[in-house]
Amino acid sequence: MNKILLYLAYIIIKAYSFTFRYKEYGLDNFEKVKGKKIVFALWHGQLFPYAYLYRNQGVVGIVSESKDGQIAAFLLKRFGFNISRGSSSRNGTKAIISCKKQMVSGNFNAAITLDGPKGPRLIAKPGAVFLAKITDRVIIPTVWKTNRSFRFNSWDKFMLPYPFATIEVFYGNPLILNENTSKKEIDLALEHLQKNMLELTRENSPDFI
Repeated sequence: MNKILLYLAYIIIKAYSFTFRYKEYGLDNFEKVKGKKIVFALWHGQLFPYAYLYRNQGVVGIVSESKDGQIAAFLLKRFGFNISRGSSSRNGTKAIISCKKQMVSGNFNAAITLDGPKGPRLIAKPGAVFLAKITDRVIIPTVWKTNRSFRFNSWDKFMLPYPFATIEVFYGNPLILNENTSKKEIDLALEHLQKNMLELTRENSPDFI
């Protein structure tokens, strides 16, 4: 896509997102792991409002190497994100290693869609758990809800808040891993993360299920 059109898209998205009002809940979960950097665990269908919420905050995002990913990478960079290209289906290991290097060298947080880039929807893949292990980070499950949004008929049921919507963001209990976490513990951590994300979604964003 033409860079001029991409830049215009960024201006429109930024202006659109500026109208949102954010409310955050569960911030006490960050106090439990004070001093630790975070891997935000997200659903692919809820991505849109996070770009503005986490802008210019030292966050690395993993973006697929598809054409859609190329557009997303351009836009997220404009919002101040660091980008690592790849996915679970294509060059995933390369993306995780690149993400690790950026997180460690810049002392950054990261944001990962658990069920991206192509699903299955609401099924957590191991990328976030593995990244948290090799970077000694803490996973924080994250979901949001609003009463005013449009839902696309896509695989991820992508949600787009209407202008001037109030977006309530909910943070779940932290999941702590480190370099000494065993393969068995990683598998258990993934099961735990899947359960926690679904519970957080059912409790706070049931319309997304």
